Amino acid sequence: MFTGRMGTGFGGVGQQKGRRGASPRDLGASLLGWWDADRSDLITLVSDKVSSWRDITHGYDAVQGTDAARPAWSATSFNGTPGITFDGTDDELTLASMPFPSGANACEVWIVFAQDS
Repeated sequence: MFTGRMGTGFGGVGQQKGRRGASPRDLGASLLGWWDADRSDLITLVSDKVSSWRDITHGYDAVQGTDAARPAWSATSFNGTPGITFDGTDDELTLASMPFPSGANACEVWIVFAQDS
């Protein structure tokens, strides 16, 4: 399911423990990764495009070396709050190592995105 690429919006992932929390932080040690656009200190920009986005929990770094394939960051992109916008065509961020469950392992993915078209 996961190829190591972040595409049209991405959030946190944690192993499912039979309950659903109100926040990714409720997952505690089960939270495997959390990329938060509010944390501009973890985002490296080239102009207004994201070349690197580190997760809060373990420092996994999602990167993009090709300028044309970088998503855009804006302080006011999602209802006036920070966000990263992927074009839905070729924008992506790639992880060097995959921290997420694969195969038959259950997991829960939380994503916040806006579908404008």
